[in-house]
Amino acid sequence: MRLVYALWPAPEEHRDYVFKALDEPAAIGANNKQKLQKFEADLLNKANSDLQLLAPHEYTALERLQDDRHLCAHPAFVVEDELYQPSPELVRLHILHALQYLLVHAPLQGKSAIDRFGADLLSSSFPVTPCEIGAFLRMRYLDRAKDVLVINLLKAIISAPFGSEHAKYAGKTQRLAVTVCEIAKAKSTIYDAVMPGFVADKLERVTDDVLLSICPFLESEPRIWDWLKEPDRTRIRRLLESADVEVLKTFSAFDAFAIVPLSEVLLKRFDDFDETTQISIIAAHPRKELVDRGLDIYAQAGSFRDAEQLGRSVILPLAKFLSAKDLETLLKAASANEQISRASDTPEILERLFERTKSLLPDSRPHWDGFVEEQIQKMTEIRLPTTLILDCKSY
Repeated sequence: MRLVYALWPAPEEHRDYVFKALDEPAAIGANNKQKLQKFEADLLNKANSDLQLLAPHEYTALERLQDDRHLCAHPAFVVEDELYQPSPELVRLHILHALQYLLVHAPLQGKSAIDRFGADLLSSSFPVTPCEIGAFLRMRYLDRAKDVLVINLLKAIISAPFGSEHAKYAGKTQRLAVTVCEIAKAKSTIYDAVMPGFVADKLERVTDDVLLSICPFLESEPRIWDWLKEPDRTRIRRLLESADVEVLKTFSAFDAFAIVPLSEVLLKRFDDFDETTQISIIAAHPRKELVDRGLDIYAQAGSFRDAEQLGRSVILPLAKFLSAKDLETLLKAASANEQISRASDTPEILERLFERTKSLLPDSRPHWDGFVEEQIQKMTEIRLPTTLILDCKSY
């Protein structure tokens, strides 16, 4: 009956599913012997095939345990010497397998756990940062998970953006990629043994219309590029070379900057787009590789309105990728271009930039001090907020 308990997930909403999968377990209470016999005969197979509770080697071990149990519980009434008597070693092995494959694990395993994970993943309450996602996965699924559950979770996540229900994962592929990465950290041995072969075989069967969904996974796990077969790497390169900008943004294709050969392709595509398109790409998908392009666009602001718009849509999104040298270049451009320095919203934009790049202090302090002093010396009308001046001088 422990197997029944293992198939009985804790959440109330999964119990109807289990009832159906087990084919009327109410027969137990009704003492219907015929149904009880069928229930017992089918239980292990249903646990394996319908509920995906067992790995192949676990199913084999438990099937052998079941067979030996039948021999012990229903012996042929022949001479005593012919009665089945398993050896002590075999009994100990069965106990070990029962513990290892079933008894030590939490009830929620197999397909029910996969379904629950899918609901969690799509919910608005799913964690956001890698650290939060890792903690959530370990506490809710991985700490007591069987190997087969970890394997099935990984396969389900990788398959999600490419399957028949890929539309419901639109906009969530980066979340899937981070989740895979966190599972890899927690279960590295299983991950390294299973994923290379599975990913290569899976991507070989993926159609072109969804193939670029692999790009966010390439950023979180660059090794995927090496796991892919050469024809599939060629397909990805070709799609990046030919897809229009909306397709590239839809599939977060710019995450593929993590792969050197693809970075070259994406930079060429970016340079071929007009400036308006380049700005929209940076705003939606800021990347370290686009910092130099973004600084050049900002430095060439042709009006107060352009300077303010570029500050919000280009500079602030890129802030987390800036170095102290980048800040020096940016502040020199802002000081030299009066369309930037005299724009009414520039003080507020620069204050927000300062807050987002405080981690660069004290290396960036001379650049901020120099910019502030230069503006004061020019006696322009720029309204630098007192907080910005005080913050610069307090570090």
